[in-house]
Amino acid sequence: MAITIGVPTLRCTLILLNMMCFLSGLSLAIVGAVMHTKLETITSLTHRDNLLTSQSLMAMGLGVIIFAVAFFGFCGAAKHSYCMTVTYVMLTMVLIVIQIVVAVLLFAGTDHSRHDYLEWFDEYFDHGISVAKRSSVVDPIIDYLQSTYECCGKISFLDWGNKLPDSCCADGRTGPNCVPFEEGCERMLEGYIRQTGKIIGWILMWLTVFEFVALTLACCLANGIKNRVDALYFA
Repeated sequence: MAITIGVPTLRCTLILLNMMCFLSGLSLAIVGAVMHTKLETITSLTHRDNLLTSQSLMAMGLGVIIFAVAFFGFCGAAKHSYCMTVTYVMLTMVLIVIQIVVAVLLFAGTDHSRHDYLEWFDEYFDHGISVAKRSSVVDPIIDYLQSTYECCGKISFLDWGNKLPDSCCADGRTGPNCVPFEEGCERMLEGYIRQTGKIIGWILMWLTVFEFVALTLACCLANGIKNRVDALYFA
C-alpha cells in the first residue's frame, strides 16, 4: 500500500520539477542567444574573438541539453516508464557534473574576459574618438556600441566635445535637438559583461539544486516502479 501511495506522489513531484527545469533550460538558452547576438556582432566587426562569445555558445548548448533531459524525465514520470526514468537518472548525474564545472569556469573566467575585453575597448575608443574629432567620421563599431548599449563616449558624452554622433542621441533626436545618453560605454559594457556571466552561472547553480532533488526522486520512483512490476509478476 505504501508503494501504491508513494509512486503517484513521486510522479507528480517529479513532473513538476522537470517542468521547472525545462523552462529554466529554455530561459538559459535564450539568455545565451541574446548575449551571443550582441557579442558576435562586435566580434564580426572587429575580427577579434573573445572568450565571452564561447561562454554564450556554451550557455545556449547547455540550455538546449537541459531542456531535452528535463523533457525526457517529464515523459518518463508521466508514462510511468522504468527504462526512461533510469536513463533520466544517468543523464542527470552527468549533467549536474557538467553544470558545476561550467558554472565555476563562468565565475572564474568572466573577470579575466572582462579585463581583456575592456583593455581593448579603451584603446579602440580613444583612437576612434580622436579620429572622429579630426575627420568627423565616426567608426561604425563605436556607432554600433553606442546605439546598441544606449551609451555615449567612453566615460561620458563629454568625451565627444561639442560634436555628438547620431548614435549618442536618445529618442532618435539628432543635431541641435540631440539628448545624449548619460552613461559612458565603458561602464555600460562592463556591467553588461559582468551581469550576464554571473546570471548564467547562477542559473546553472540554481538548476543543479533542482536537478539533484529531481535525481533523488527519480531514483525513488524507478525503485517504486520496479517493486510494483516485481510484485505483479512474481507474486
